[in-house]
Amino acid sequence: AASSDAAAGNIDALKGAVTDLSSELGRTSTSVAAGAYVAVKETAGNARESLALLTSGARLARATFAETGQGVSALATVMDAFGIKIEQRMTRKVSDLLVRLSQLSEAELPELSGLLGKLLVPARQAGISIEEISAALATMLSAGLPARQVFSAAIDGAAKLARKAKTKVWSALRARCERLLAGAPPPAPWGPFLCARKEMDERNAPPMAP
Repeated sequence: AASSDAAAGNIDALKGAVTDLSSELGRTSTSVAAGAYVAVKETAGNARESLALLTSGARLARATFAETGQGVSALATVMDAFGIKIEQRMTRKVSDLLVRLSQLSEAELPELSGLLGKLLVPARQAGISIEEISAALATMLSAGLPARQVFSAAIDGAAKLARKAKTKVWSALRARCERLLAGAPPPAPWGPFLCARKEMDERNAPPMAP
């Protein structure tokens, strides 16, 4: 009950933001208020974090034709999976990455956040940044490869990299694979993650110190 009371109190504190976002995004105040409730729950009632999550999540939802609550929840899922601090600059940055991937994959936002949630944990363990992940996924998706195939390959490849330990060869491998894709994309799902995995397997590259 105490938790519910705290959530309600913080939603009251976000009323101004709800009104402003409703006007800016052309969404009902009820829809934005639902997103505010999700933001408060996801941030354990931290007012500043709730505002950052709500603002970027609501804009993400509009850009991907999702419900406001879905946008806030998806953003929170990805940021939590990668251990990213919830603040205005980072929520906006991650939201922009999600919009781009959603457009390229044509996946609905809840599905996209679920796939990314599975991918980001092993990627984080392998020391791969969210920017590198986004670039790698965008490269494969832009080559016309099916979204499910791309994410399946990426999850498998990231897990492989995580098991191989942190490595500094990632950036070089990613750049090499992007050049391959830019030249003549083959029919098989070649992409930065798969290429990194294949290179490490074939050459049996030893783990390198971070």
